[in-house]
Amino acid sequence: MSQPTYLGADLLTSIRNLGMIPSTAATASADSDLLRHATEGIRSYLLSEILLLRESYFKYRKREPLVNGQAEYRIPPRAIYDKLSNVWLITTGSSGSEDRFELDPIPEAELDRYNAAGDIGVPVGFVLDGTYLRFIPDRNPSFTGQLEWDYFIRPGAMVLQTEARQVASVDSTTAVTLASAVPTGWTAANTFDIHSRHSGGDYKSIERAASTVSGTGITFSAAIDGSVFGEKPVAVGDWVCLEGETALPGVPPEWFSIVARAAAMAHAEATENRKKFDMHSAVLQGFIKRTTKAMESRVEEKPIVLGRKRSYLGIRRRWR
Repeated sequence: MSQPTYLGADLLTSIRNLGMIPSTAATASADSDLLRHATEGIRSYLLSEILLLRESYFKYRKREPLVNGQAEYRIPPRAIYDKLSNVWLITTGSSGSEDRFELDPIPEAELDRYNAAGDIGVPVGFVLDGTYLRFIPDRNPSFTGQLEWDYFIRPGAMVLQTEARQVASVDSTTAVTLASAVPTGWTAANTFDIHSRHSGGDYKSIERAASTVSGTGITFSAAIDGSVFGEKPVAVGDWVCLEGETALPGVPPEWFSIVARAAAMAHAEATENRKKFDMHSAVLQGFIKRTTKAMESRVEEKPIVLGRKRSYLGIRRRWR
């Protein structure tokens, strides 16, 4: 007997089996409802448990150019809880080499002291204003370089594999051939996410625009060979989805089976079945307790910590 892949159809089968849910379009029991429950189960029950491990699951990195005169930048909308892991300033040195400085949050009580200096050509830190990061000093900023975000990316919504397409071949640095023709409705007006065949949380590229979407081919507007900062090379077997969607659960593969349990629990809650909810909740809590213990350290031996370079304007500089 083959093992389930936990693509949409397999996941639905597991959810229905665990929850004893008939294959009908009854309230909260249609395929679309159960996939929504799976997404909600990941985001409501599992996500925080994995993040609490502080083992860099879901971490994603991206860069954007700084705009002269602009001090505020929107935190990436897909950042979980609008939280950031690290913020870096990237500049080009006199020799053409890249300099990378870590920026720290500045306490509100110290803002006046930093802003009194006015524009010094480089931010010395930042504060968070709602969903925006604001560089300090923020008076007449003339910063140059790039802003690098390290953040935890929110897993996409689960969809059936009929609404996604697997990569059959990578034809160039920007083009792929898919295993079958693109779904109806996909056009060059869409933006796409690409994740690996191993997990919906293992992103290769996100929010990718395309110049051509036709037949079994997609030509993207920028390279998909891993040369764009923060991205990984797209490979045969990867899944192309509409932005914000995934063909596989967005958790480590060892957690795939528990996604079905979390979805069955969400279904029990939606249908006000307290007995089933309590049963699924007990199983879910037991699984989380066992597996998070095993996941607490992804590197068994302690790494050697290298010394840091000198400080520049109070900004710690680290090698990559």
